[in-house]
Amino acid sequence: STWRRVPELRTIADYHDHPAYISALTSSLQDLWRSGGKPRRLLLSFHGLPVRYVEAGDPYAEQCRRTATALGGHLDIDPKSIVTAFQSRFGREPWVEPNTTELLRKWGREHLDRLDVMCPGFAADCIETLEEIDIAGRKIFDKAGGGSFRYVPALNRRADHIDALAEIAIENLGGWVV
Repeated sequence: STWRRVPELRTIADYHDHPAYISALTSSLQDLWRSGGKPRRLLLSFHGLPVRYVEAGDPYAEQCRRTATALGGHLDIDPKSIVTAFQSRFGREPWVEPNTTELLRKWGREHLDRLDVMCPGFAADCIETLEEIDIAGRKIFDKAGGGSFRYVPALNRRADHIDALAEIAIENLGGWVV
C-alpha cells in the first residue's frame, strides 16, 4: 500500500493439459512401471468440489478430466483401466463424482489385485495426498480385500516437473512490453 509504482502482474490461470506437464506426469508413471510393473487399474484422484461450483461455471472438474485424458493418451495401458475420481469431500451437499474413497472400498471388495493411485492435481505431496490417499485410502482398500496398492508420489521436485513449470512460466511471460 506504500509503493508508488506497483509492478505489473501476470498469473497463469491453468496448465492442466500443457504438454510439458503431461510429459512429467507420464515420466513419473513410466519410471514406477519400469521398476514395478503396470497396475490392473490406475486411479487419478483430484481434490473434489461441490457440484454447485461446477453448475456455477467452475471449469476445474472438466480440467481434471482433460488432464486424465491427455495423460492416458501417453501411457501404454488400456484406457479403460484409467479412472478419474475426486477426494476430500466434506459436508452434506453433493460433490463431484465419483468419490475416491467409495471407489477404493468398491475395488477392494472386488479384490482388485494391482492398483496405482496418482494425484495429478497436486504439485507436491502434502497431508491430503500422504494421509488421505497413501495412508487412509490404502487402509480402506486393504481392509475391503484389495491387493497391491501403490501411491505414486506427486511430482514434487522431479527435474522434469521443474523444467515443465519453467517452460510454462517462460511461455506466459512472453510478449510483455519492455
